[in-house]
Amino acid sequence: MLADHDCFVLSGSVPAGVPVAYYPDLIRRLKAAGKRVLLDSSGDPLRHGIAAGPWAIKPNIAELEELVGAPLPDQASVISAARQLLAAGLGCVVVSMGSEGALFVTADDCLQAIPPVVEVKSTVGAGDAMVAGFVAGSLRGCNLADCARLATASALGALTQLGPRLPSPAVIESFMAQVTVRQVADLTGRPPVSL
Repeated sequence: MLADHDCFVLSGSVPAGVPVAYYPDLIRRLKAAGKRVLLDSSGDPLRHGIAAGPWAIKPNIAELEELVGAPLPDQASVISAARQLLAAGLGCVVVSMGSEGALFVTADDCLQAIPPVVEVKSTVGAGDAMVAGFVAGSLRGCNLADCARLATASALGALTQLGPRLPSPAVIESFMAQVTVRQVADLTGRPPVSL
């Protein structure tokens, strides 16, 4: 697979008996081959995987709180936690926050993607769809704001479907047009600006 793929997504927990070093070892091997790795896990697999410096991670609020060992009661604390993880060598931290959308935090930017209100039919696969949209946008060469739009629209697509599938590309594009992306005033002191 190394010869044909530029980006790898490692997701989920690991089966019982698999060493905790599995994800970090795999991340290091993929990075050594020049590949980007997005890690979407929780608990020990996430904690140990971060030590290998994947390109990006996508925790939800509960997973991020578990990772940092503290409650994150507001957006400022979530951003601060994400910035601490960037200091450990990550390129991007995507924090999904349910109906509040998601934060996309890099060394240079802190964006919030705010979804429109939709009728939720199922939450199955919404996080995976967000990861897929983020990676697809990145592979297309989109800027962070457009990656955030596509990631959020993909998650919305999963939320509006029964079962683990997405609607048509036309529906995803219509959701993209409804997602508001704004720069968040954070530690950089920049005021919020819609993008």
